[in-house]
Amino acid sequence: MNIDQQSDLPKHSQLKRILREFAKSPDSGMERKLPSERELVEQFKVSRGTVRKAISDLVSEGLLYREKGKGTFVADPQRASSQASRDYPKSLALVLPHTAQQDYLSSHVLRGAEEAARLNGFYLIFAATNDSFDRERETIEDLRKANVKGLVILVADPDYEVGYEHIADLHRQNYPFILIDRFFRGLETDYVVTDNEAGAYKAVSHLIESGHTRIGHITWSTSRATSVEDRLSGYRRALSEHGIPFGEELVERSGEEDDRLRSFIRRLELPTAIFCLNDELALRAMKIIAEEGLRVPQDIAVVGYDDVENRHPRMNTGLTTVRQPFLEIGRVAVTRLLRRVGGEVKPDDPQQVVLTSTLIVRQSSGRIVPPVSGMAAPQVQ
Repeated sequence: MNIDQQSDLPKHSQLKRILREFAKSPDSGMERKLPSERELVEQFKVSRGTVRKAISDLVSEGLLYREKGKGTFVADPQRASSQASRDYPKSLALVLPHTAQQDYLSSHVLRGAEEAARLNGFYLIFAATNDSFDRERETIEDLRKANVKGLVILVADPDYEVGYEHIADLHRQNYPFILIDRFFRGLETDYVVTDNEAGAYKAVSHLIESGHTRIGHITWSTSRATSVEDRLSGYRRALSEHGIPFGEELVERSGEEDDRLRSFIRRLELPTAIFCLNDELALRAMKIIAEEGLRVPQDIAVVGYDDVENRHPRMNTGLTTVRQPFLEIGRVAVTRLLRRVGGEVKPDDPQQVVLTSTLIVRQSSGRIVPPVSGMAAPQVQ
């Protein structure tokens, strides 16, 4: 495990997590000495102040102890276990599929969540599951054992294939948690999402109003996430309400495969526009379109979803997209979670917040208009 130099989580907090895992590992019953401060500085590429802060905090928690002239050691495992539950008496955890460095959504949700937690006097622990169902389940179990007061969770995609028993268990046991970005239909949990169906509808309606009638959709082949399903639903509704028949041949469900994307674009009856599940797929589609000797938007207009251009303004891709309020998702999720933690909400009264997305029109769709938010944002208390 390494320090994520691009993460919004402070480096001393990351180092504490690494050293805490070291202290709680199976052989921690042996008297084990930590590397010296200098060695930790060199190994993790952090300052001596960061190392001292992390060690000092863990000594205060009882996981480590110092002996003058000898160094820093792992404490007795039973003592460490009992102290681990008192790491942060007022702590929440954010569980996401990816680290802040890997993912635009993660970095901005983390910032919003950390800000809201801090303003309310809570610490925020961050954990990444690498989009693994098993790792997510184990992480949630570990966090509960550590006496974390509540969880903000963006569930891994495989949950929709394997099952979501661990989420249902949290719900049955009235453990405070809130889902973000996606949820489980039929499970009445707290969640904060954006209007994925309406956002897709706005994007496709924009293409139709720009003169396109043969509009393709590129999505993932395996995901059953509600966000994925809702964007397909919004695509279909826009076509229907504008009198354009839906054609299954215009939906490419294997967007992760470049060969399939290339074949989709090469078909005899080319779509004149493509709405993509997210900006990652849109940028890949634009690359393949260029490699095929075609132009965006003159030959094929392209619209994405998420607004990575906002993250990387120097990319200058000119991608029309739908912007999600990721910072606000993090803030609202923590605020609503704290209401659940504080007992302000009845167990059978789910808090289900839908935030408004914004259509950002740039060159890739063929014309420039001011941002369109469409539906009014719900009032969030």
